[in-house]
Amino acid sequence: MGIVGGGAAAAEGAAAGAAAGSAVPIVGTLIGAGVGLLVGGLVGGAITAKQKQKRERLYQEAIRKLNGQISALTREVQSLQDKNNKKDAEIARLKYLVGVLSAFWILRLHLLQN
Repeated sequence: MGIVGGGAAAAEGAAAGAAAGSAVPIVGTLIGAGVGLLVGGLVGGAITAKQKQKRERLYQEAIRKLNGQISALTREVQSLQDKNNKKDAEIARLKYLVGVLSAFWILRLHLLQN
């Protein structure tokens, strides 16, 4: 796309130079077209460089946004893992308490029967 923009600017410059140099027969048109081509090429190169910078800026912005989304998802996964670990610890604590209470009631029933 940048090459097309640069080529178009060079062609326009050549046409403008040829028109400007047409006051002098043959040589003026050729010299004008050559100068126009040179100037158009320089302008086209600047256009191409600006387009490349714009693409690079957009690419960097997209990468920055993607990295932000990945970081947010990573934090969310970590938060969910922490919640899951807390629930697992609570379940283990409750199982322990049920075991202790069961042992207490079995012991009490055993003592009452004797």
